[in-house]
Amino acid sequence: MKKILGILLLSFLLLSCSTNPVTRENYNPQKRPPSRTMGWIASVVPGLSQILNGEYLEAGLYIAGTAATYITAEALYPGIDYESNPVKMTLVTTGAAIWTWNYIDGVYSNNTRRADWETIAFGSESRAMKFVDVSKLKEGMSQTEVLLLFPRPDDVNVTHVGSVKHEQWVYTDTYLYFEDGVLVGWQY
Repeated sequence: MKKILGILLLSFLLLSCSTNPVTRENYNPQKRPPSRTMGWIASVVPGLSQILNGEYLEAGLYIAGTAATYITAEALYPGIDYESNPVKMTLVTTGAAIWTWNYIDGVYSNNTRRADWETIAFGSESRAMKFVDVSKLKEGMSQTEVLLLFPRPDDVNVTHVGSVKHEQWVYTDTYLYFEDGVLVGWQY
């Protein structure tokens, strides 16, 4: 029985080591991960933090694993104090270990996804990621449309000529030019 529980616990630990990362390819400004505080709170309920972060397989494993150990302990040994029965104690301890790992994994996954999302959304990526694929640019794009495709620029130069606001967004090797918030050209 202890070997089976050990294998189950090891499986949970190995499966929970993967986090569904936020990358530039799957970034969606509408799908903001929960706040860090919400991540801490959601992690108390087995599987909830994983569901909020799109890790459905892990969520199912945490929910099933936590529930199964406690239900099995009560079904096999109803009314018996777990402290006087080593098998029931092992089941309850395994359930507690799964819940604890759920909490740690939930907080870690949420914080990692939140940091990735904020890095992409607010442009604190490393300079190596600050490239602009000019094939995605189209004249007439708004600044918001450009920011959905690329991180924030390294620098922004603003000039006013008459009533027209000119902006130059500076990336490592690329410059984007806007007039009144509309992309009018680029140089690379």
